[in-house]
Amino acid sequence: MSTGDAPGLIDGDARARLAMEASGLGTWSWDADTGEVVWDAALEQIYGLPAGGYPRTYEAYLELIHPADRHPVAETVGASLKGGGDHNVEHRVIWPDGSVHWIQGWGRVLKDADGRATGLVGVTADITERKRHETRLRRLQAVTAALAEARTTDEVGLIALHELVDATDADGSTLLLLDDDRVHIDVVATSLPDAQLPDEWRRFTVDSPLSGAEAIRTGQMVIRDAQDAEGPTAAVARSKGGDSPMVVMAVPLRAGLRILGAIGLAVVTPPESSQDWREFMLTLGDQFGQALDRAQLYEAEQEAMSQLRLLADAGRLLGASLDYEQTVQEVAALAVPGFADWCTIDIIDDHDQLELLAVAHADPEKIQLARDLRANYPPDPGRSNGVPNVVRTGQSELLPSIPKELLDRAVESSPELADLVQQLHPTSAMTVPLIARGRVLGAMSFVTGESGRHYDADDLAVAEELASRAALSIDNAKLFDEQRRVADTLQSSLRPPILPQIPGLELSAAYRPGGALLEVAGDFYDVFQLRPGSWLAVVGDVCGKGVDAAAVMALARYAIRTAGLRQVRPSGILSTLNEALLRSGFDRFVTVSALRVEEGDRVSKVTLSSGGHPAPLKISKGAASFVEVSGSLLGVLEDPVLNDHTFELHPGETLVLYTDGVTEEHRGVELFGDDRLLAVGEAFGAEPLDVFVRNIVEAVEAFGGGRPADDIALLAVRRN
Repeated sequence: MSTGDAPGLIDGDARARLAMEASGLGTWSWDADTGEVVWDAALEQIYGLPAGGYPRTYEAYLELIHPADRHPVAETVGASLKGGGDHNVEHRVIWPDGSVHWIQGWGRVLKDADGRATGLVGVTADITERKRHETRLRRLQAVTAALAEARTTDEVGLIALHELVDATDADGSTLLLLDDDRVHIDVVATSLPDAQLPDEWRRFTVDSPLSGAEAIRTGQMVIRDAQDAEGPTAAVARSKGGDSPMVVMAVPLRAGLRILGAIGLAVVTPPESSQDWREFMLTLGDQFGQALDRAQLYEAEQEAMSQLRLLADAGRLLGASLDYEQTVQEVAALAVPGFADWCTIDIIDDHDQLELLAVAHADPEKIQLARDLRANYPPDPGRSNGVPNVVRTGQSELLPSIPKELLDRAVESSPELADLVQQLHPTSAMTVPLIARGRVLGAMSFVTGESGRHYDADDLAVAEELASRAALSIDNAKLFDEQRRVADTLQSSLRPPILPQIPGLELSAAYRPGGALLEVAGDFYDVFQLRPGSWLAVVGDVCGKGVDAAAVMALARYAIRTAGLRQVRPSGILSTLNEALLRSGFDRFVTVSALRVEEGDRVSKVTLSSGGHPAPLKISKGAASFVEVSGSLLGVLEDPVLNDHTFELHPGETLVLYTDGVTEEHRGVELFGDDRLLAVGEAFGAEPLDVFVRNIVEAVEAFGGGRPADDIALLAVRRN
């Protein structure tokens, strides 16, 4: 094949040369007989060479190729010459200024009339920008794929330390997470060794001068010289040393309009500051933000289920033994490691002194450390905080973070105490009172250390529920040895002692035990705040009677309250309760009416959901009717039918939630029934609410001739 046969090298066609120049292509030829290499000016520019500076021999050309690519290119060209075929190679070249560029070349063998290879001709293009985009896309895809598999915040942190560092050619990274309080920032993961990470960098506030805090505050990417910056990422950059200048980049992590945190990267000063580079980094930030959002939702779900299991397990445990010392130790053990790194229970003894009754730690070897800490450094009864203060006031204490300054002051006079505290490494703590029947029996303390968890108000609510159950069990075991009194205690402890005051609404409730005095039934009611201005009223009934029914009732009430920390829809709360019942191991179903009430100036918006429960009674303008909402029994089906029905409650209107002990009270074979309940509603619905509720109970008792056959629970809500 002659030179004139080579595609794209038509010497006499000026238009073809113009087209190649416009497309950024350079041309070359090599004479196999003389070894001469000829380049055009465009190719010299592609290789970063001055005019006339191209290599004159094939060997000199190979020297321009990146050492890692030189041998593969030589093999490809050699194979082309030997076989007579075309070749296409991609390789890197090092410009005289040291920068690395990607080249793609196409070559064709020239042959004489006898078929002998006489040389090569070809065209070459600079594909550096294409390679850069391909590399970024490939790295972004690798990070995205890894993030898609991440389920927890810690797993996202590991991706920040590995895949993200690879994707950005960084020397190190730090993942920062904005706390739910929107004030504090926590280090989730960092390339800086833990021993080099001071406490002030582990958790800081959004007004901190650190670049990560600025990125979270402003929502903008922040770039600073590593020598002038502070924080874990800057420390990583400075530790790498080297001659190349280093910068610290902080990229905000977004999920929609919310900023969840930031990623800090220690990188050599980027070779380009183009908009596409910034967009690449911000896209990575968005990917991490979405992954964090998913991880937080997953962890919140797991945390809620863990709390439900904790309360359910505690319910079963506390009802299984009257040996309260053994019971409290088992309750303390339940809390670790899922809810606390260590848990202690203090009880007021017969001499009004605090006695450490139970200690549990995630690391069994540290249980004795915790006991030594209490034995050698007992709390001052006059302290204004801690266990003595909680026992004295009956008020819980929450320390989301234990300040280093507080610990330093506490141990400054005792090296031995400082050593104990350092080994236990407390980071967050809660102390809640053990209250039963209005008496403070002691206190329950939850502390985190190695896990790094920080408690919040939701955790405190769970701790108070657990402490409330523990306190009741302790009090029952200590004070009562007769089943009826235990039954009374359980029944009263699972109803709110007083109903809350809700603006614009009036509440009244009644409970009447039925059947044998020694049996514990499963009827319950509760009213609590879901969110500011939003309340949930529930009435439920557990199938059957006895200890199991009481345990399921406890599980149901606490499951509803815990679900209310995460859910606002009544049907969603009942769905969570259904799941908890199915997992509890109890072979009992539950019916529940759940009513969400929104505060309002003139009317109240209410949303009703029913889990197989009797329809609520509504009194409006003297007329009585039932509010029908379909729904499945709870604790039976994996996927129950649950609906939300929303309507308005106008001034003077009343809703009454009740258990089936009302309508199913019998006299012989005759039932009290729906018609009698409607009649009582129309006759007494305009009376003061307490009087109206009392009239319903009295009508049922009068019909049955005394104590009702089944328990009765009623909860009435009236719009003022």
